[in-house]
Amino acid sequence: MTSEHFAAIYESCDAANEPGDSPGIFWRGLVTTAYMTGWRIGELLALKWEDVNLETGTAITRHRDNKGKRDELVMLHPVAIEHLLPLRSFSTQDRKSTRLNSSHVVISYAVFCL
Repeated sequence: MTSEHFAAIYESCDAANEPGDSPGIFWRGLVTTAYMTGWRIGELLALKWEDVNLETGTAITRHRDNKGKRDELVMLHPVAIEHLLPLRSFSTQDRKSTRLNSSHVVISYAVFCL
């Protein structure tokens, strides 16, 4: 993808109507994080806040969600961090997901969940 293609996609994020009250913020966060990390859409949609540390600028892509089938700690570009920060304030009710961990249910919040 060229920088011109990215710029066109980034600008079109403002035309989105969903999700939430500020869909442009959500889509710019998703598009920018995808562009800056090179992660596939499955990795992005599986990303949980518990795997993101904005203070240290790192995120973990989990083995079950990536092509390499291993957990990987990734340094986030400052621009990606800048775009992830506003997503913390989105309604956590809208992004709640549950998964089974051994014999109990764990509540986790997805970063990008439609």
